[in-house]
Amino acid sequence: FAPPFQFYVDYDPGFKFKEHNSRMNQRRSIQAGLWGASPDSLYWELSRRGYSLVALESWDPESWYPASEHNMWFVRNDLVNRSSQVPLVSWRGMVRMYWAQMESFG
Repeated sequence: FAPPFQFYVDYDPGFKFKEHNSRMNQRRSIQAGLWGASPDSLYWELSRRGYSLVALESWDPESWYPASEHNMWFVRNDLVNRSSQVPLVSWRGMVRMYWAQMESFG
């Protein structure tokens, strides 16, 4: 889900995930709604906990569906000389990073 849309799977302590060692099992997991979280949801959750986004990757050509991959890297704000309430990249900056990558892959 592209920003500004937010999506996440609620925590369920009883959930058991079967290891998906094949692409078919991975597809079934995604079709069952096991997406995890959208970039926007991850940004807001980690920013409020004192972390800053430092990199975003929205494309994996090795994936069975390349555009479904979203990897985001965060570091604690104190490690990038920021206060806990002021992330290195703003929400608008994260949105721009996301769409710039999507545009570059056409």
